[in-house]
Amino acid sequence: MSSTSVPLPGFYFKLTVFQNGSELGELLCYDVKGLKFDLVLDTGEETPPNFVTDIKFGDLVITKPVTATLTSLETKFYNYMIKSIEDTTASYFDLLLMALNEQGSPVRSWQFSDAFPISMSTDGFDAKSSGMLTETLTFRYNEYTVIVN
Repeated sequence: MSSTSVPLPGFYFKLTVFQNGSELGELLCYDVKGLKFDLVLDTGEETPPNFVTDIKFGDLVITKPVTATLTSLETKFYNYMIKSIEDTTASYFDLLLMALNEQGSPVRSWQFSDAFPISMSTDGFDAKSSGMLTETLTFRYNEYTVIVN
């Protein structure tokens, strides 16, 4: 089996965030979900069978450890969510998610356009366990592309 087809034994993710072409910062995360898209099919009588009419993307969900200090990027996401109730003109974010190998080198990347946070939650509040306090961020986005590094 070639080395390019062997599953990655250990990896983590880095999410780099951009707004209006400028890099705002990055987050290291260990769990990612939502890299998904579905074709929307029109199966009506007036169209060819399984005619594709649209693509529906899932929500990007990342989980990261909570750190002792709140980063400016985390504060920006929180403020964006609070202000979006009143300000519908806020700029979206562009996201670059990279799967990194044991040496920290990217092996695959995903670029998300027109993303914005829709949910933030903190979990792990159990003082009797040795579990980690984690934060989960959920983003809605317009589309994503896969980049093979």
